[in-house]
Amino acid sequence: MRIVKIPSVGYESNCWLLIDEASGEYAMIDPSSSPTVIDEKIKDLELNVQKFKYAFLTHGHFDHMYSVDYVREKYGCKLCIHEKDALSLTDSYKNANKLFFNEDLLFNPADVLINDGDKLELGDLQIEVIHTPGHTEGCVCYLVENALICGDTIFDRSVGRTDLPGGNTKVLCDSLRKIKAMDDEITLYPGHGSITTIKEQIQSNPYLKGL
Repeated sequence: MRIVKIPSVGYESNCWLLIDEASGEYAMIDPSSSPTVIDEKIKDLELNVQKFKYAFLTHGHFDHMYSVDYVREKYGCKLCIHEKDALSLTDSYKNANKLFFNEDLLFNPADVLINDGDKLELGDLQIEVIHTPGHTEGCVCYLVENALICGDTIFDRSVGRTDLPGGNTKVLCDSLRKIKAMDDEITLYPGHGSITTIKEQIQSNPYLKGL
């Protein structure tokens, strides 16, 4: 397994490329990078364009989905999002673009609606969906081996905001408890900021310390 960061536009959202090296299949989590950068990275890594299987969203905010329609159209991958954030693709208020810029930003509906506990195959890898609401109602993390791609649920020494539509501080605390109870050796790949581990966040993140 290999996880590669792709530079993104706008709000420095992290776009991750998840690669099963055995089969050559790969997926993109939060395709917020520009089409040009995405194409260049796939070319640089010499990935088979026909093995781009999934585009996963950790949640439905605009800064994590700029290129969802582009990658679907060009590479034929399936877009997956939790059912409680599905309307964010077709509602600019729910994806917060209307709130920030007073402009519509609309995408095609998802191909696959996912829920807590779902497992998807990527070559020899198994991707488990873990529902972690609080930042939005449909926030999820993706657990793959010893990696948790955690979106805006938790960052290095911080957490996702709860003052946008669908946000709830109490619910987020419940989700953080779920993460805190996991194997502390798991590596966290957040939606913004640097890679860290659950152990490091238990020691340094004030939001986890307070639980």
